[in-house]
Amino acid sequence: MQALRYVQKLHEMLSEVSEGGGNRALFVVLDHDLVAKCRAHAYACLTDRSGAAAQADHRDASRSFVADLMSRDIFNSRIRYCMVKQQEFSIPAAEHFELISEAIATYVDNGFAARSNFATGDVGCRSNVRNALIVELANCFAPWYRPDDIFLIDFAEEHYLCSRKPQEHQWQLTALGRYVLELPSFEAIVTILASEVALSRRPQNRFVSLELLRNFQSSRREWRGQLPYSLRMFDLVLDVRDGRSGTGSTTLTPLGERVVDTVLESKDRLQELILVMVESEVEGVRPSFPKSAEREAQATINDSSLLESDDKDTVRQSVALAQQGAYVAAVRTLVPLLERAVDAAITQASLPNPGVGLTKKCGLLVSRGILSQETASYVEIVTARNKLAHGTIGRNDHSLLKPLFVLSFNYLGQLIREVESGVARLRALP
Repeated sequence: MQALRYVQKLHEMLSEVSEGGGNRALFVVLDHDLVAKCRAHAYACLTDRSGAAAQADHRDASRSFVADLMSRDIFNSRIRYCMVKQQEFSIPAAEHFELISEAIATYVDNGFAARSNFATGDVGCRSNVRNALIVELANCFAPWYRPDDIFLIDFAEEHYLCSRKPQEHQWQLTALGRYVLELPSFEAIVTILASEVALSRRPQNRFVSLELLRNFQSSRREWRGQLPYSLRMFDLVLDVRDGRSGTGSTTLTPLGERVVDTVLESKDRLQELILVMVESEVEGVRPSFPKSAEREAQATINDSSLLESDDKDTVRQSVALAQQGAYVAAVRTLVPLLERAVDAAITQASLPNPGVGLTKKCGLLVSRGILSQETASYVEIVTARNKLAHGTIGRNDHSLLKPLFVLSFNYLGQLIREVESGVARLRALP
């Protein structure tokens, strides 16, 4: 099943990024001068060889190549493929244009297909290897060419699952990426589709929109027109052709119906939770989701002098609820402890309590060097999203509120560690 295959490969790629920054051979800083020269060369090849493009059996491939050439994003990605391929063979940058230009000419001359062009006779192995590389580069311009390793890292970047570290020539996981890495396949697909809804801010075909999902849910029968690739990638839609009329349409698969229903039934909750994780990146806070991080937070809370024994009992009660899958109740129990921990920090530091409002209280701790600005800012994100745990609860909302519980729980541990260290420093001052 393609959906399971892609989720597994996506998890493998995210694990590689988590453990070692990903495959550095795929990290390319695009040379825009090179792209401009290649674009101009491709245009010249097309206009000079218009006869080849006009042949009936080449028209579809020709149209695809022209469409890619006209699209800045797609043509850029084609050149990136070529740069990655040459980078794998340690080809000097000064030779990139020469090889790519030959590849483009070969692709067009061969009727928009990359055919073997190995030299024969006594030309030598070096020429054969060079010709083989040109054929490989020509493949990069074929409509079907999209290596899984490059595609998945691009997909992860587009969906904010990972971000680039240009100086190190590697990637790092975002909070959303760390969360998706821990999810089983169905939940991962739901979260990725919901992230497209949450992050889509203008009409386009790359991400699904709320309107598109509602249209699919309402008709369930068919859809005509271009669709975001994620729907096909995860086996959520199926193309159907009418034998009588010859027209085609697209319908949801049974898996697609379940995923779309889950995303829509979550209303705004799942989108809000995704924005929590995206906002955490903006604030510079990188919460963790693995079990090891939860154990570390639990140990910090148990050993803390900041919380009273009844507060620690409340934490244990919240954890027990979460272990039963009751994340709504777990969040409602846990989040109030954040403000109690801040109040306790103010008391231990012998500071005047500014009254109602976490913003003022955290601001006071920041001004005294007890709390960092990043941690203080993030407490507002967590508590502001606590509204998600109130009101009418849908049948899917318990599992969908899991990330908010994990964020809140790990954050409480981080807050306690930072505050206790800050208070200790303040007390040590003469």
